[in-house]
Amino acid sequence: MNWDGEKNTMVDNKASTRLHISLGDRAASGLLQGILAGAFIAAVLFPAGLLAGNTWRQALNVFYPFGQDAPLQGLLLHLGVSAVYGSIFGLVQPLIPQRLPGWLAGLGYGVLLFALAEWVLLPQSQFGMSALPPLALLLGHGVYGLVLGFRRQE
Repeated sequence: MNWDGEKNTMVDNKASTRLHISLGDRAASGLLQGILAGAFIAAVLFPAGLLAGNTWRQALNVFYPFGQDAPLQGLLLHLGVSAVYGSIFGLVQPLIPQRLPGWLAGLGYGVLLFALAEWVLLPQSQFGMSALPPLALLLGHGVYGLVLGFRRQE
């Protein structure tokens, strides 16, 4: 807290900072955090693919939605999607109650993304991720959300 010189009143810097973060800044911050969180989910799902008996190329191909052998493109596409979902998280943060810890908000968001993937997106696609066990996807999306929520904008 500090003194507001014009009104001679105390100002809560945290609340005042929260109001002054632009939507663009929130989206950009979420985008960058989403890329980082996307790398973490890949670090969970890649070994899950290897444990399922896949080669390293097959394990990376789970990220490519068109059923072709394109491990690098799949990984880059996955990071791009992670960035978009991170931006969305950054934009909705003002709607999340302040008393909810960032990691918990992120975890909830990750579980929501898991549900969207598991029951809406994956069943209607040729996405290689649908071959992974749902528990691995849930764990990966949980890690994604935790990393995303760790640096929640206040």
